[in-house]
Amino acid sequence: ASCSGDKQANDGFIVLDIVGNMDADNTDNFDEIADVKMMFHPELTDSTQIGGFSIRGIIDNHFYVYYNRMMIFNQDGKCISSFSRSGGGPGEYYAPWIKWGVPYNGNWMVYEPFILNKERKNVIFSYSASGAFIGNDTIKQFYLNRDLLVPYKKEGWLGAVVPTDKNIRIEKYDTAWNLTDTIVTPFIANEIVSVRKSKIKWVVQPSLPTSTGQSYIQYKDTVYAPDFAASKLTPKIALKLGEYRTPDNYCPYDSTGDYIDPKVYLTTRHALVTYNHSDECVVQFYDRNNGKLVASFRTPYDPKEIAYRGVMMKCDGEEIKLRPLDYTTDDTFFFNADSETMSEITGDMEANPAMYSVKLK
Repeated sequence: ASCSGDKQANDGFIVLDIVGNMDADNTDNFDEIADVKMMFHPELTDSTQIGGFSIRGIIDNHFYVYYNRMMIFNQDGKCISSFSRSGGGPGEYYAPWIKWGVPYNGNWMVYEPFILNKERKNVIFSYSASGAFIGNDTIKQFYLNRDLLVPYKKEGWLGAVVPTDKNIRIEKYDTAWNLTDTIVTPFIANEIVSVRKSKIKWVVQPSLPTSTGQSYIQYKDTVYAPDFAASKLTPKIALKLGEYRTPDNYCPYDSTGDYIDPKVYLTTRHALVTYNHSDECVVQFYDRNNGKLVASFRTPYDPKEIAYRGVMMKCDGEEIKLRPLDYTTDDTFFFNADSETMSEITGDMEANPAMYSVKLK
C-alpha cells in the first residue's frame, strides 16, 4: 500500500493522500510509535453515569465532560463536580444545545437556541464549575449544531454562521459575547442537489473541531486556519480523495454514490483522519510536516449501528477497542473505550466507559 504524502510550497500547505492510503494495512507496531494510556475510568454512580465521553474542555488539568449532565473530572478520574440545570425556571435551560467549559474562567456555558427557549431568544447561560447559576446573555446568531460555536483559544468564541443562500461567515466574539471580527468565506451555505431525480437544497456546513491550542475550520475536503488580520481563511490541509470525493451536487440522502466524508482532528505535529468506507471504519494518523501516513487502523462497521465500538489498538501490551473523540490538545488525541469494552476488561457488567490518550512519539 502507498504511504504517500505531498507537501506544497505555499507556506506549509499539506496534501494528505487519503485515496492512496485507503487500502493500507493495520499498523501492528503502534505501541512503538505512540504512547497509548488510560487517562481515567470513572466510578459508576448516579451522578457520573456516562454512555460515552464528550469532552467539552480541558482546563487546568481538569476534564469537562458532558453526558446528560455537566461533569468535571480531575486527572485521576475523580468527579469533582456534576450537575444538571434542566427545567423551565430561572437559570434553567430546556435543552443544552451547545455546552463548553470556558477556557478563560473555568465556568460552564450552555447555548440554547430560540427554537427551544421559551423567550424565543438565543441565550447563553453561565454556570460556575460547581453548577451555580451566574447569569445569561443573548446573541443574535442561531447556531445549528455544536460544531459551529466553539472556544477560540482564551480570547473568546468562534462561530460559523450558515445563512440561507448567502456566504458562510466565521465570526469572533470576545469574552462578553460582543462580535469583534468577521471573515466572509467564499462558500455558499446552500447548494442545489439531485436526490432521486428531484432537485432540493442541501445545507453544506463547515465544522470547527476543537483543540486547546489551535482553531481551524474544515469545509468539505480542506482544513483552513482563520486569519482575522487578513479577513480570510488560509488553507492548511487538503484531503486527496480522487473518485471518492463527494461531488458538489450530491446529497448524503442519495445512497447511490460510493463516496467518503473524512473528519480531521489536529495536534501540532499530526493529523487524525477518520471515515467510513466499504462497511469499514478507518482511522489514520498523518505527519503534518510531510503528509506521510504514520499509522492506519480499520475495523468492520455495520451502518445500521448507531456508533462503532472502535479500532483495535494496544495499551500496556493488551489489545483494546478505542474510538477517537473530537477534541485534541497540542500533542494528544483522545479516545473512548465504551462500557462494553470496559466490562470485558474489568468483569463488571455495569462499568463506565474509559478515556484514553494517544500521543505519537
